[in-house]
Amino acid sequence: MDDAQPHPATRTMQDVLVTKRRAYQLKTVIFIIGMSWGSLAYGSVSLHQSSFTPLKICRDNVPLEILYLHFAGITLGQPSFLQYMGLLTRSNASALISAITCLFYVGGTFGSLAAAPLADRWGRKVAVLVGSVITLFATALQAGAINPAMFIASRFIGGFGSTIIFAAVPVWITEVVPPKDRGMLIDIHPILINVGYCISSWIGVGFYFYDAKNAQWRAPIAIGCLFPILSLVCVPFVPESPRYLLMKGEVKKSWTVIKDLHSRPEDVDHQYATAEFTEIKEQIRIDRTLKTSYWQMLKRPSYRKRVFIGCGLIWLLETSGTLVINIYGTVLYRSLGYGDLQVLYFQAGWVTIGFTMNTLAILVVERMPRPTLMFIGFLGCLGSLIGETAIQARYLGTTNKSALAGGVAMLYTFVLFFAFFLDGSTFFYIGEIFPNHLRAQGMTLAMLTLNLSNVLWQSAAPTALENIGWKFYLIFIISTTFACVIVPLTFPDTRNKPLEEIGPLFGDEAEEIAEIRGTDLVDEQGATKRPGEEYELAAES
Repeated sequence: MDDAQPHPATRTMQDVLVTKRRAYQLKTVIFIIGMSWGSLAYGSVSLHQSSFTPLKICRDNVPLEILYLHFAGITLGQPSFLQYMGLLTRSNASALISAITCLFYVGGTFGSLAAAPLADRWGRKVAVLVGSVITLFATALQAGAINPAMFIASRFIGGFGSTIIFAAVPVWITEVVPPKDRGMLIDIHPILINVGYCISSWIGVGFYFYDAKNAQWRAPIAIGCLFPILSLVCVPFVPESPRYLLMKGEVKKSWTVIKDLHSRPEDVDHQYATAEFTEIKEQIRIDRTLKTSYWQMLKRPSYRKRVFIGCGLIWLLETSGTLVINIYGTVLYRSLGYGDLQVLYFQAGWVTIGFTMNTLAILVVERMPRPTLMFIGFLGCLGSLIGETAIQARYLGTTNKSALAGGVAMLYTFVLFFAFFLDGSTFFYIGEIFPNHLRAQGMTLAMLTLNLSNVLWQSAAPTALENIGWKFYLIFIISTTFACVIVPLTFPDTRNKPLEEIGPLFGDEAEEIAEIRGTDLVDEQGATKRPGEEYELAAES
C-alpha cells in the first residue's frame, strides 16, 4: 500500500465508509458484465419452449386443439418441429409437450441444490463455469435432438446448468461491489437476463418468416450456444469474490481484489478500501466460528426470518402472475382476438419492455428504501391485474376492439411495474439479507422456491385458463394484495448498508456482529493502517 499521508479530516472507519462518492472503478462494471454473460445464457435457455399458443391442426383429418410450443418468439412449435418430433400423430402429444416445458424447471430444482455446494467449496467463479459448461452441452443437445426423449432430456439438463448460473452470479456480484451502489450494479444481472429474452424473442420473429423445415427451429436454439461460450471465455479473467477468499483464508488475495476494485484515483492511501476490508475481515473472522447448515438456517430465529423473507419474496413475485403472463402470454393475446404474427410481436414487445424498464431502474434503485421500491412494484402489478381481470371478465369473446386493446395495455403495464420495481430488487435484496457464511445457501433456497413455484404454475395454468378463465387471476390478485401489506411492514431496509452491518436488522446476537466503525483508520504517525496486521485467518482444512 502507498505510504502517502491520509486526508487530515479522515480519522475513523466511519468517516470513510459513509462517503457519498462512488467507490468503484470502470473495471468493476466490466468484470460484472463479464460474469453476467452467464445470466444472458440463462435468459436465453430458460425461455426455450416456455409458452404455448393454441393452434388448430388435424390428425386423421379431424381438427384438434393442441398446445403450440413456442419460445416467446423462437417458435419451436413450428409445423416442422411438430412433424419432426411426431407430435401431430402421437396419442401422448400433450403429455410430451407438458414434459418439455416443466422438465426445465424440474432440472432447475436440482440445479438450485447443486449451486451452494459448488459456490462454497470451489468458489463463485467455478459454480458459474460449471453451470455454463452444462448449459452449453444442453443447448447443443437440444439443437441436435432427433426425438422427443432427447429433447426432454436436454430441457432437464439445461434447467440444471442454467439455474446454477442463475444462483451463483448475483451472489458473486453482491460480494464484490461496494455498499453504496450495490443495487445499481447487481441490477446488471437481471438486465442481461432480459437481454437474453429479447434476443431470443426477436430472433423468433425473424424465423417466423423463414421457411426451411428443420432449420426453422434448430437454428434459433443453436444460436443460444453463443452465450455460455462467452461466459466460459470471460469468467476466468474475473476476480474471485473477496469475501469467499477470506472465508478460505486467502487474506492477501482478498485485499488485492478490494484494493483494485474499490479505490478511486484520488484515494492514494486506499482509505475506503482499507476501512471496508477491515470490516469485512472482522466479520468473516466471526462468521467462520458459526455453524453452516440448512438446519441452522431454520433453527435460529434471525436466520429463519431471512429464509422466510427471501423465499417468501420469490413466492410472492411468482404468484403475482408474471410467470403466467410471460409463459402463457400467447394464449392471452390470442384470447383477446389477435392473430399469429400479432401475437409474436406482442410477446416480443412484452419482453422488450421488461428489458427497457430493468435498465432504467438503475437510475432509481438506490434512491428509495428497498421495501418502498418493492411496495410500489407490487401495487402497480395489483392495479394492472385488477384491470386485466375486469376487461377479460366483461369483454373476452366480444368484438369490442378498444376494450381488448385495453387488455393488452394492462399486460404491458404489468411488466412495466414488475421490471422497474421488482425484477432487479429481488436479486440484490436476497443477496443482501443473508450473512457471508450462509449467502450461497440462502440463494439456493430462493432459487428452489422459484423453480418449484414455476413447476406449480406451469402445471396449473393450462387447465385453469381453459376451465375458469379470468377467475384464475383472482389468485394473483389476492397474493399481490397480501404482498402490498406484508412487504412495507416486515421487510427491513438494506439500502447502502455494508453486508457486514445488516445482521442487526434481523436480530443477530451482538457477538456475531463486527464493530469496527469507531476504530481509527490512521495510526499515531498519521499513516493509514495496513489491513492484515492484526491477525491472519488460517485456511480451512
